Amino acid sequence: MVRAPQSPLTFLYIGLGWLILSSLLGLAILMGIVRGTPLPPALRLIHVHGALVGGILQILLAGVLMGERGHISTETRASSFRLMLVLLNAATIGLSVGFWLRDHRLVGAAGLLLLAALLMSVHTVWQMIRQADHSFLHRLYFGLSVCGLYAGIGVGVAIAFQWVQPWHGHARLGHIHLTVFLFAILSLVGLVRVILPALLGVRLRNASLDPAILTALLLGTAGLLTGFLLSSVSIQLIAGGVLLIGLGLNAYDLFRCWLDAGQPGNAWCDHLLVAMFFLLLTALLGIAVGMNSLWYPPPLPYGNLHIIAYTHTAFIGFLLQGLFGGLSYFLPAWLAKLRVASNKTRPAYLETLTDIMNRWRAMQIVSLSFGTLGLAVVATLTWTIPLGSPVIHFATWFSIGLLAMSFALFCAKVAQMSRCHPERDRSQ
Repeated sequence: MVRAPQSPLTFLYIGLGWLILSSLLGLAILMGIVRGTPLPPALRLIHVHGALVGGILQILLAGVLMGERGHISTETRASSFRLMLVLLNAATIGLSVGFWLRDHRLVGAAGLLLLAALLMSVHTVWQMIRQADHSFLHRLYFGLSVCGLYAGIGVGVAIAFQWVQPWHGHARLGHIHLTVFLFAILSLVGLVRVILPALLGVRLRNASLDPAILTALLLGTAGLLTGFLLSSVSIQLIAGGVLLIGLGLNAYDLFRCWLDAGQPGNAWCDHLLVAMFFLLLTALLGIAVGMNSLWYPPPLPYGNLHIIAYTHTAFIGFLLQGLFGGLSYFLPAWLAKLRVASNKTRPAYLETLTDIMNRWRAMQIVSLSFGTLGLAVVATLTWTIPLGSPVIHFATWFSIGLLAMSFALFCAKVAQMSRCHPERDRSQ
């Protein structure tokens, strides 16, 4: 018997597993820097690609499968998702082994496997974009975001096979910002802008700003890529300013939606709003980093620990908060629809799952937020306190503990919802 409808859960569980493994590796890398005994650079590449490809990308694919209209009912489609799952995880393992062995050909082959896995989802993603009841600009926005993923991976494959060796530095920046910024960040911003008002049951107060906000985000991203390719800090700062304006207007618009809806308190809404705050903070920090580099030597020293704090403000503060927020709403809704056929009895089961997800939500959100900010505090302290100071070590472990607490709470909720079947509830 084909159990294809469970495909999103398989992607979700394996994605969370990759995030856990990558987080442990990231912990080792961070402590190596703090203790003054940095680990091999290859481990950083394994950490980044394990978290982004094996973790975040796989969880996003789980969300795509949950959002697909109708259930998978045929053996052919079930097999295609199983093949996608195998290719994606084989690619993640291949990337990790290739980076560790410094085998560029293995890394390139793993990148091709990743492209093959994602190409299998093109039709589903394209149909979701086409069927969405939105303007041409919205469809263009999401279409360009998805294209950024394929283009970024293609550039990464070209780097691995050394086809762009004379332009390696520029290609590397293009690979990073096409995949992380154009795809991961902008697509999630667009989704939150569309989904949050709909779930709150209110309309955007300033809907007329929609074209301006989406255009500012696309133009700002294009400007950033241009500035990196031309090695122009001035263009990067101008593009950063355009992005900041777009993100600021977007955050203000969403916050007003939340106020108009009566300030509801639940896990998914809190996570999404906090994610918008951290994205604004990331944009501000990016502009500050660019301005700092205008002088030589820069007024504030900028090392590996500061890069970690800056990037993880976006990766944890925005991407992870956003993913937790989306899953906090859609996972209970998807499980209820999957497990309960009756429209009469489904709301009670959905309420049970939603209650599970809302438990300890304040602790979950506060610990994730302050753990992320704690990394920035650690990096800031190094400007005045020696790296080996007990204060730095305490602040580092305290931040790590907060992040681990939040992640453990979320994973425990997912596990509890997976085990909470309506039959068991009725028997009790």
